[in-house]
Amino acid sequence: MACALPTQQHRPMAFNILIVDDSAQVRASLIGLLERIAGVDAIDQAASIAQAVLRIQLQPPALVVLDLRLPDGLGCDLIPILKRHEPRIRIAILTFHADDSYRKKCLALGSHWFFDKATQCDDLFEVIQQEAKLNASIGGDRQQDRPQRPFLAPPTPADV
Repeated sequence: MACALPTQQHRPMAFNILIVDDSAQVRASLIGLLERIAGVDAIDQAASIAQAVLRIQLQPPALVVLDLRLPDGLGCDLIPILKRHEPRIRIAILTFHADDSYRKKCLALGSHWFFDKATQCDDLFEVIQQEAKLNASIGGDRQQDRPQRPFLAPPTPADV
């Protein structure tokens, strides 16, 4: 009996991650750790809000790891842009500026998790492992039913 490759509709969809952090060292460290997680298909990176918007236009990720302090604004300013583009995108904040006011603001804007870089990196990796496993168990990306939007609208002054 011949074995056949699964058809596109039965193949799990990609679980892609976008890391948005102004530190090249932090991005490289995260990539090195995240690429070891089973089920993570691709990891992209951006050093600013503007770069993140471009990356999202090219390849919308399933999950974004987002720093708060970026050279062109606060990471929390990117959350409404992400949510408007793809309401089901998962967002994890990872920052050294983990005070309660930022936590409340980010969660209210639609972030799913908020982690302190100094003490909670293991928690972030656990969440990403769970998300990748869930993605694989349900047969692919939870975003597969979303309408295709090839371009992200440019941020409005209220967004940035």
